[in-house]
Amino acid sequence: MPKPSDKICIIGAGPAGLTAAYNLQKKGYKNLTVLEKEDHVSGKCWSIPSDGNQFDMGGMEVGVAYDNVRSLADEFNVPLMKAPPFLLAFLKEKKITGSRFSIFKGFNLIIVFWCFIKFWYYTKIKYRRFIDRPTMTDIPDELLVTADEWFENKNMQAMRPLFHVIITGFGYGTLDKITAAYVIKFVFNGTFVLMAGLGYKQWPRVFKHGYQSLWNAVADSLPDVRLNVNGIRIDRTDEGVTVYSEGNEPEKFDAAIVTCCMDNTLNKLIPDATTPETDFFDPIFYNHYWSILTKSKNFPRPQALMVDYSLEERPDKPWVAVKTYPENNTILFNSYASADDGSDEDLVIKNIHEEMKTWDIEVGDVVGTKLWTYFPQLSLDLLKADHYSKIPTIQGTKNTYYTGACLNFETVYATMVNSKHLTDNYF
Repeated sequence: MPKPSDKICIIGAGPAGLTAAYNLQKKGYKNLTVLEKEDHVSGKCWSIPSDGNQFDMGGMEVGVAYDNVRSLADEFNVPLMKAPPFLLAFLKEKKITGSRFSIFKGFNLIIVFWCFIKFWYYTKIKYRRFIDRPTMTDIPDELLVTADEWFENKNMQAMRPLFHVIITGFGYGTLDKITAAYVIKFVFNGTFVLMAGLGYKQWPRVFKHGYQSLWNAVADSLPDVRLNVNGIRIDRTDEGVTVYSEGNEPEKFDAAIVTCCMDNTLNKLIPDATTPETDFFDPIFYNHYWSILTKSKNFPRPQALMVDYSLEERPDKPWVAVKTYPENNTILFNSYASADDGSDEDLVIKNIHEEMKTWDIEVGDVVGTKLWTYFPQLSLDLLKADHYSKIPTIQGTKNTYYTGACLNFETVYATMVNSKHLTDNYF
């Protein structure tokens, strides 16, 4: 087990890496180096400027239950503000509504209310131990089905329209494909209440100066965070690791923490990756999700607008349009990608222009784009085989440790929980 006097290298300056470094510093580790290939910290909490404000291109909202995020924000005095209201748009009817209950058309509202109570019981009581775990291990058997099947098994089909908004609209895929265990892990406690539009009128919130402002503050508190570090490669021995990168001298460390996505990059980063390491990471697959930031005219008051409430994935078409600041006409659009290489960018932008015309909204110049490799996940068969239980077998392999969304779930909250688990138990 690494000691506080050891020299630790952390690969990746997103929430996972910066949380790990922050926690290690709290434990007395002083020789910490964080390496990041981008020109900024924050990972998927990246924010970019437009007309005097910072706009989130990835992670955005902070729920009332995100106590770890809120604690950091308080410690570093990073201000939050109320998130814009979430509205639903129906293209065929050319209708926009702020009522969540409009999506329950065809269902008896008494049944809907009873389903809300049942879901509260499942997340607060029955599945609570699983939800609170820092990894996706020991999944209850009844959650090893698709979300659609779980709702049917529990006679809760009335909840499907709401969860289509929450899950599909936030980039996690459709309910007939995503495993119920992931849904439960995401929509826990206050998150479910917030998305349902019940109570907590001051939540969710967003960071006044962008989510990246939080991670900038955390990074500034650390001794050594390096940006624009490309071509990272780790050579490992039983005594420690040597980190190579483009244009830099090799540097020796006692241990390394790897936090970045592993989409076909493990063997480039760690050429001598062991069979248990490759066996764990190779089956992980991802969604691909566009964030397109544009200027606009005639967009209504600040809001998060689900562009077309339908039960389809709508690849290359805008899912969500977000106006965060009342005085700023910069709008964020999110869309599922049909290609994982970015070749559909022009098509996505063209579709944004066309669908916004339905609402008499004029889309202007593009401010920024990002194709995210998003939501690392496993097949249902591997979840049934308890693939995540292999995590302890790879931790510490040749002085290398792992954390991040790959080991838990793709939210800032869950990523931070996993990083804290790593530093509490292996350092």
